[in-house]
Amino acid sequence: MIFFLRKEGGDYSPGNVGIAALENLGAVGASGQHLVVGERDLLSAIASDDRLSPRVRSYYRRVEQSLTQFGALIRLAPKLTIDLSDESSVVLADLVPIGVFSSMDYCEKSQLLVENLTDFDVLTSLARVLGNERYKGLELSIRAQNGGGSTTAAVLEHLSRVPSGPVICVVDSDRTYEGGRAGSTLLTAYRIARRSQDAWRVQFYALEQRELENLVPHDLLSHCAPHVPAEEIKSLLGVSSAYVNFCCFKSGDSKCRMISSVISKGRIDLLKSMVSIESSGLPAHPACGTCPSPNGCFQSPAFGANFLQRVAEELLSGRGVTTMSRWKSDLIELVEKVFLAGAALAPQRV
Repeated sequence: MIFFLRKEGGDYSPGNVGIAALENLGAVGASGQHLVVGERDLLSAIASDDRLSPRVRSYYRRVEQSLTQFGALIRLAPKLTIDLSDESSVVLADLVPIGVFSSMDYCEKSQLLVENLTDFDVLTSLARVLGNERYKGLELSIRAQNGGGSTTAAVLEHLSRVPSGPVICVVDSDRTYEGGRAGSTLLTAYRIARRSQDAWRVQFYALEQRELENLVPHDLLSHCAPHVPAEEIKSLLGVSSAYVNFCCFKSGDSKCRMISSVISKGRIDLLKSMVSIESSGLPAHPACGTCPSPNGCFQSPAFGANFLQRVAEELLSGRGVTTMSRWKSDLIELVEKVFLAGAALAPQRV
């Protein structure tokens, strides 16, 4: 993660607590776990403080010298701002007191909490693609926390209570149609994230889409699902996002199922827009006698229960190649958050 050191007025003169915290932060920065930066003058003063170890002083000097390379990139990026003028350990505002980091627990590597480890592999693989394009000179350093599906909220609660490094939690919405109610995992995890006493180090990201499968880049779909005809995939991607974002990629889906779900939930307000969704290339779906769709229904292909696992395997092996120009804006937003949560310099060689 990007930790930004800031001094609120006065000269650089940290006490023992501040020095311990700067030592901890410099150590994890040097080992490639976080990116610890600040204004050039402040970094220069820290690098000259002989109360710090030679390795840590070397790291701050290295960062100061690298500001020209990546300073502009991180200036507008989300970051955790640390106040060197406050050596307490109580976080009351957006500025985090330097005293918090006198405990090495809070300096630990960032954590990506997801519902399963396949999600982790896909998101971190895509984050490295984004990092190579947008944040040259930085690397991704983040460790996995497996939520285990329905127990994700419980894991998040544990991580938010026990002192540890920054956490970013990513949860599927499990919505089965646009405007539908989010799943219980998302709702419970969201409540926990909001009431966390360590909210300053906990980020929560809820997918608008049904699942991560609905955001797989277009150029990976055909590569990872060779059993699905290319023309069928092209036709699916041409359908309204109201369908593509909420259909089931694993077992296949149909407009008929989506309309029936809307009716069964009493969401008549959504019926008109749902009925208007059309596709010219997807196979027709047998009439069910429930849908009021004048032009008939269509069905979308099943990519398979292990589709996302295949995506992860192809990305990790290097066989699956994707470019950001083929990504949805929602995917770019999510993946960038993951990258910045784990942004770091390469480990320092001594």
